[in-house]
Amino acid sequence: MRARPSAAALVLVAALAGSAAHAAGQAPDSTPHLGSPPKQSALSVELRTGGAYWANFLQAPTGAHQKNVQSVNGEIRMSHPSVASNLELLGSVGGTWYSEFDPGWSMFGSARWGNRLHRMDWNVSFRGRSPRMEVGDTLGFADGGATSVSYGIRPVRAIQLRVLAELDRQSYHRSTERNNRGLQVGGAARYYGFGYKLSPEVGVTVGNRDVSLDEEDHDERVLWVTLRSVLKPELYLSLRYRNRFREYTGRDPASSNLHRRDGRQDLALTVDVTLSDRWSWTAYLSHQDADSTNESRIFRTQYLSTGLTYRLR
Repeated sequence: MRARPSAAALVLVAALAGSAAHAAGQAPDSTPHLGSPPKQSALSVELRTGGAYWANFLQAPTGAHQKNVQSVNGEIRMSHPSVASNLELLGSVGGTWYSEFDPGWSMFGSARWGNRLHRMDWNVSFRGRSPRMEVGDTLGFADGGATSVSYGIRPVRAIQLRVLAELDRQSYHRSTERNNRGLQVGGAARYYGFGYKLSPEVGVTVGNRDVSLDEEDHDERVLWVTLRSVLKPELYLSLRYRNRFREYTGRDPASSNLHRRDGRQDLALTVDVTLSDRWSWTAYLSHQDADSTNESRIFRTQYLSTGLTYRLR
């Protein structure tokens, strides 16, 4: 098993967590007005429901039999912004029901603070019985927790620079050898010179995943380019291209992962439409191409989700 993340990286995580308030998480970005103070001071409660479709859910290689999976989900979300302090607190709890296996659940919390110059975010999430294929080449179910922090500054009006870090753990129900811990650190730059009608961003992270089974240890780097657009106040669009490169670091001559390298490219589109004071609609579509020195890990997948949000108050 690889050594724990370096002390310098953990110091960065701790320092950011002490001062900051997915995401890159990797969730779709639905907050186009980054850096703007909240516009209301009352508690907001929303109910969200929707469905999703995964094409080639099990990531079967090209030419092999593919399994498609559908799901439905529900979530309640609460937020409390404060105009006086520019601080917004968010929390949610939800569940997902799959067509092929047992349901899972999730919890999410976030604190966000920002003004015209600075932006700080802190996010924490927990997922139970989540289907995962981050480690190993077969489906597994894991309980996982993650925390991410970021700090952004606008040295000039048209540019925002961010540093970010994410630390996560996954514990598998039946395959404890797949238990793992991942760390990612990096940065991004976003351009506001065109206003909110077009706001491009480029970013990069580097990190590693330490797995109980030594041969699954790997280093990873991710590069992305995102175009965000608010054509109208009620319409938000985001188009993201992401390139992920993974290099396995195990040195066992008998391992199938010896000298293995994976590359994945994905293109994702997010559409968010405000239908009325109470209702909004969101859709997310992604396509992923995976390449690898391991021929069984060359595949394509697609993912589509859509849902409605109703604001109770």
